[in-house]
Amino acid sequence: ALPTPERTLSPAACAVLRALMHCSLVWAACNNENATEGLLDLINSQVRPRQIPMFFWQHLEHDINLLSRATGKSKDEACLLLHLVIRNVAVKNAAQSSGMDTYSTLLAKEAREKWEKCFNDAYIQPTLK
Repeated sequence: ALPTPERTLSPAACAVLRALMHCSLVWAACNNENATEGLLDLINSQVRPRQIPMFFWQHLEHDINLLSRATGKSKDEACLLLHLVIRNVAVKNAAQSSGMDTYSTLLAKEAREKWEKCFNDAYIQPTLK
């Protein structure tokens, strides 16, 4: 089955955003032992602190599978697509300001939706084309 689109995002864009989020969470869980308590607060299931990296890794694998299905590409190509999105973020942000709001303004639902649309338009859609 294809991933479910959310708000104004396509299934592929939704899968990309989820994968990027889970990449960040895997990184935080593996590289910052002080983040464990905060990460546990994000999880709605019984996960032991030492299982947090694997918990987020499994979510990332699921996101890659969803992205693969949404784009009709292989899992390897889905990983390359994520790499290209991240590269585009780095290149475009080095060249100019993206105009996207900072974390503190993402606390409101409308601001998050605006950020998602802006990120999708600036980085995901150009990569998918």
